[in-house]
Amino acid sequence: MAFELKDFNKKYPKITKSVYLPEELAKKIEEMAAKHGTTFSGVIVSMIEYCLDGK
Repeated sequence: MAFELKDFNKKYPKITKSVYLPEELAKKIEEMAAKHGTTFSGVIVSMIEYCLDGK
């Protein structure tokens, strides 16, 4: 199954956490978010869920 971005704006409880990323990785994630009309956090959540689902 291919990676796809999910709707991050769903109504479910959220918390705030700090994550330290290499600058170049953060830039790539920002570009991906802009390209797909979503947020930086939305990309991160989609990536984490994808990895945790083992797909």
